[in-house]
Amino acid sequence: MSNELIQFTLICTFFVLLIIALNPVPLGGRSRLFVKLIRTILFIFGLYLMFKAYTIYSIYLNGVDGDGIGIYLGPIEINDTALTKDLPFYAIKFAISGLALVIIPITTKLFRDI
Repeated sequence: MSNELIQFTLICTFFVLLIIALNPVPLGGRSRLFVKLIRTILFIFGLYLMFKAYTIYSIYLNGVDGDGIGIYLGPIEINDTALTKDLPFYAIKFAISGLALVIIPITTKLFRDI
């Protein structure tokens, strides 16, 4: 499978998980445990993305041998030849995505229990 297809599949999967986390009503009686599981998964993945942003930015600050590095998200290659000057841009993208995935489960938990 191509990288674009894998990335598209992952994006669609996360949108479905976000929709379920924000609106668990259609799931029926056992939805509480399922929504808690999805919130936990989103929270952990958000922490992973923020750690990845920290790692990329620390690589940028410490210097890179050569022109650049490869950016990977788990086994998926994001960019094989990211230039050194573009590393802060990737770090900001990972940090914003991670922060969003950490905030969404927390706020849905807070507002559901009110």
